[in-house]
Amino acid sequence: MFGKLLYRAELEKINSLAASTRANIDTHIRTFLFFCFFLNLSPFPVSIPVLSAYTQYLAAHMKAPGTVKNYIYGLQTVSQLKQWSFPALSDSGFKMQFKGIARSLSHAPKRATPLCPPTLLELSKYFNFESSYESSMWAVVVFGFYMFARLSNLLPPKKGVFDPKKQLTKNDVKIAQDAVVVEIKWSKVIQLGQRVVTLPLMAIPQSPLCPKQAIIRASRLSKSKNSHHLFAFSSVNGIENICQSEFISFIRKKLNKAGLNGSMYSGHSMRRGGQLGPSVKECLLNL
Repeated sequence: MFGKLLYRAELEKINSLAASTRANIDTHIRTFLFFCFFLNLSPFPVSIPVLSAYTQYLAAHMKAPGTVKNYIYGLQTVSQLKQWSFPALSDSGFKMQFKGIARSLSHAPKRATPLCPPTLLELSKYFNFESSYESSMWAVVVFGFYMFARLSNLLPPKKGVFDPKKQLTKNDVKIAQDAVVVEIKWSKVIQLGQRVVTLPLMAIPQSPLCPKQAIIRASRLSKSKNSHHLFAFSSVNGIENICQSEFISFIRKKLNKAGLNGSMYSGHSMRRGGQLGPSVKECLLNL
């Protein structure tokens, strides 16, 4: 019994990390072990000389100083989980090394181009709103814009891995006369179900950017159930879900058709567009 409890305690420590964090740490550990085995070094517990050399190795193969730090923090997290000793990153030696790497790798992060109302209105001209698939894609665009949403809130990461506890279902949306009310159960900052965020999206009658019109049209064409993914679509194979990579590829093709450089946009473009500039209604009135 005591051994089982200890084993369960170790599992709970691992479960404290989000699945995406665990996947990143797996990459960090594999990279570190490759480095140590190649140079015939003892990997754990991590010593100061080994960590300093590994940090410099990463700096020689990475483009951004932030990425170097992430790999080091991954090692630190594993050491904490296993209760192994780990060098203090707050020591002056490491702080100076990180500062030197930041200077050597002077790097401005590449940011996705925002999808703003004028671009969205132009983009809407290239959608076939008689198609269940394209109507669902457009609903993702509109909801992502108004909700300032990360793509992980809207779409599953891969085909066949839809999680109703994370991505929105039709049950999470209520249609009112002048708005759509969305209940958000999970996000990057709500990972433990500690609260539900209720978000009203105001209707904009007669506008292609009306969230109420977009979701009603998508739902009518898909004929999906309330327990299904909010943006499910109807195909010859039945009801299907859109995944993140599929959405990004689709939107970039539409942007290219609209005469824009689709490669400059990403799944974060909707969130950035919604956060920038004047209010949506003010912007629409000025178009």
